[in-house]
Amino acid sequence: MIRTVITPSNQTVYFEIPKNYVGKKLEIIAFTIDEATQEPKKKNTMSQFWGVMSKQTAADLHQQIEISRNEWKENI
Repeated sequence: MIRTVITPSNQTVYFEIPKNYVGKKLEIIAFTIDEATQEPKKKNTMSQFWGVMSKQTAADLHQQIEISRNEWKENI
């Protein structure tokens, strides 16, 4: 893996890749450093999943969450 930080002086960036990368699929990602830390992480909630999964799957998941919460309350 190659990872580097650059400050380009124009809109075109050229770089060389190792010979063993030739002929392989590469993922090239470009973002500014402050973009990576800028977005606040959103908390997932159960309501985001309603309608995405079946009612039975949702009920099973809810039951497992309740079991886990009850286990947290137990003294070990």
